[in-house]
Amino acid sequence: MKTATRSAYFAGSRARVSKRTAGIVACLCLLIYVLLSPVVAMPLYNKLLLFYPWKYPSGYYDQARIRDITPEDVYFRSANGNRLHGWYYQKPKCSKTLIVHHGQGANVSACQFLAGMFLDCDVNVLLYDYQGFGRSEGEPSIEGLLENGLSAFDFVCEGRKVPSKNIINCGESLGTGVAAYVTEKRTCGGLILYSPYASLIDCAKQRYPFLLVYPRIMFPARELECRTCVAGSHPPLLLVHGTLDQVISISNSDELFAMATSPKKYMRIENDYHDPTNWNYQPAFKGFINSLK
Repeated sequence: MKTATRSAYFAGSRARVSKRTAGIVACLCLLIYVLLSPVVAMPLYNKLLLFYPWKYPSGYYDQARIRDITPEDVYFRSANGNRLHGWYYQKPKCSKTLIVHHGQGANVSACQFLAGMFLDCDVNVLLYDYQGFGRSEGEPSIEGLLENGLSAFDFVCEGRKVPSKNIINCGESLGTGVAAYVTEKRTCGGLILYSPYASLIDCAKQRYPFLLVYPRIMFPARELECRTCVAGSHPPLLLVHGTLDQVISISNSDELFAMATSPKKYMRIENDYHDPTNWNYQPAFKGFINSLK
């Protein structure tokens, strides 16, 4: 083989190898992109980024008594069959019941500060755990949380015989999407969104920029969000958010209040709600609850 021909042959071989290698690398990158997309890897994101449950006996179960009220351990079934656990605080002569849809971590035993604030507002309080939290069966998932929220509401309405107009949904952080969803599906007397997000997907992209490479179609079809509820017909609404919140930006509450229909109230507080030295939301809660018919 002549030298020029041999050189051309080897150059062509190297080009073919380079193209093949580039193709393999591109296919691997595409495979990794798809495998790590939220729609495929949601169970992984659930464990690493979204849910931080404490399973019983982790927590403060020996501190259940609040304001001289010992809660009743209650159990009820979610629509998917999981048995859920909660604490029901019955305050004498109170006709209204407030349901706390809590945040992404811990369990009911870590929600005493919320229960105490609401008991001081003269309402009964249901703290309950989503599936996979505390004593509740199953594993956490977005779909599960939505079903759990409806089941908690139905338990109060049917199991405790509380009229729906006397039930208040309160969502905290991650639970605001659950509270908004339940309010869309069930008639209730009031809605409190405490450090809410407009859209969980948008909030996740703000906090984890690597998710920006994924379009909406690469996320699960079911989403936790508050926009749909507040923009439509809803019961009296209270938004409460700390201006220094580093987990969910207060811009979410600003957006929700701007788009919300009336009746609505907004309490912007100069603090970070994750700082326990700055929990001063009780006056806002009490004024709102007292205003409900």
